[in-house]
Amino acid sequence: MLKLLMLVGWHGSGYIISQTIKRMIMKMHKPNYNCVEVIGLRLFKPELRDSVRGLFNDLSACSRLNAGDEAVELALYCHAGIASDWKLIIYRNSVEKAPQKSGIGHHLATALSAFGLIHHAVWAREGNIIISSKSNN
Repeated sequence: MLKLLMLVGWHGSGYIISQTIKRMIMKMHKPNYNCVEVIGLRLFKPELRDSVRGLFNDLSACSRLNAGDEAVELALYCHAGIASDWKLIIYRNSVEKAPQKSGIGHHLATALSAFGLIHHAVWAREGNIIISSKSNN
């Protein structure tokens, strides 16, 4: 997972994510989710990372947090080598043919924008491949 996040980088014009990385993101967690919503966060200051962790940890206690009709799973990742680079990934099933940003995604992106620059995108699964480890062969 950390290797994948190192391949997703910030460039002056925004985030660059190749088709290979898109496929890796789609298969890296639960194959039953048909899309992921990725909220990229570049912190204004690396010292804000504890605030981001705190916000994420408080989400489970937030009674106003509502994903609507979709079941979602949230995961927070930080770049292995850049303390100010974070990703909040929302795994979900969308009934839409072309999934859009969710209400919960908009809410979280707005909350995280207090800490830094945001890039918010939705990725629809195009395929899935499961590769076994050598010990399972």
